[in-house]
Amino acid sequence: MARWSYLFEDHVLGFVVAHDVDLVDVQIEDSLDGRGSLRAKLPLASSYATNEVVAEGRRAVYALRDGVIVWGGLLWDAPVSIGSESFELTADHWLDYWSHRDIWHSRAFVATEQFDIYSTLVADAQNPVDDLAGNPPDLGISVVWHAASGVFRTIEDQYLDHQKPNLGNALSALAVMENGFDASMEYELGAETITKRIRLHHPRKGTTFPEGSAPHFEFEIDPSPTSKTNVIRAGVARSARSMAWRVRGWGEGADALRLRSQVIDTAAGGGYPPLDASPDWSTASTQDNLNERTREHVAKVNHPVRLPLIEVDLNASPQWGSYGLGDTIRADIDNRAASYSGNARIIGWRINPGNDTAVLTLVEA
Repeated sequence: MARWSYLFEDHVLGFVVAHDVDLVDVQIEDSLDGRGSLRAKLPLASSYATNEVVAEGRRAVYALRDGVIVWGGLLWDAPVSIGSESFELTADHWLDYWSHRDIWHSRAFVATEQFDIYSTLVADAQNPVDDLAGNPPDLGISVVWHAASGVFRTIEDQYLDHQKPNLGNALSALAVMENGFDASMEYELGAETITKRIRLHHPRKGTTFPEGSAPHFEFEIDPSPTSKTNVIRAGVARSARSMAWRVRGWGEGADALRLRSQVIDTAAGGGYPPLDASPDWSTASTQDNLNERTREHVAKVNHPVRLPLIEVDLNASPQWGSYGLGDTIRADIDNRAASYSGNARIIGWRINPGNDTAVLTLVEA
């Protein structure tokens, strides 16, 4: 079984303050949108259970598997409940940090590569262009990409300081625009320092493997002696709660002059009661663009969701690391009536380091 370890970093000064912190009852979550957390307990009897080490808001926590950082984020909460013998720690993913920051320096971009917009906003948050921002420290977080997206955007009125824009919301909104991108964190552990990078991926992070070569996960409720299974537990999500077959998409404009696109999929609605949706795309400035977005949305929501729910052994083949966030996998789940066979994309995971297993969060590929 892999070895998990944990370290604390002073993320302002940029050096490791504690190695091999003896955390217990650890649960780690990560997702493509950067929403994730680490929850753990640190016994008060530990030599690390001091105010100097456990300094909420001043420490970043990292989880390492066999010496490689697989998750990092800022420590926000460290309560000791009444009668408890442990700090109860909660750290949030590094990408979530930007939701705690506002844009203090107005920016306007004309026909600018979207990756350069993202990078500029992050750089401004670490390198103030004047003294109004109180000289916040450079956290050493760079923004990188393998290749430019080739998508140029004009955004002149969304990053103005008098509008009190939240930086996290601005970065997320930029990423989910039409022809947007995914963002992920990368780490390199030095002797006493950690290099942190945000990597941008266009059109999205992850691998769509050639036919027949995707990581394959199998499960049988009543396995035969010769059957293969690398899934510990499995189920199938089945829900029509988010289904809609009558969709009105809304674009640029206001009130009665706002762009509108209406698509009704009567064939998909056969046998179902009327189910409506009203997606909002304020950046859609032409009718053709809005029509395309609305049709794409209908194709995603005009049917019930059926997806595999799987808990995997990270050491079984395919081993964790040969697949990751954003990848498309193959799942074959034989769970009697609640079965599934098809492709799905990994958008999140929840790891239990104690037994080296993970529950994968999947969406339709």
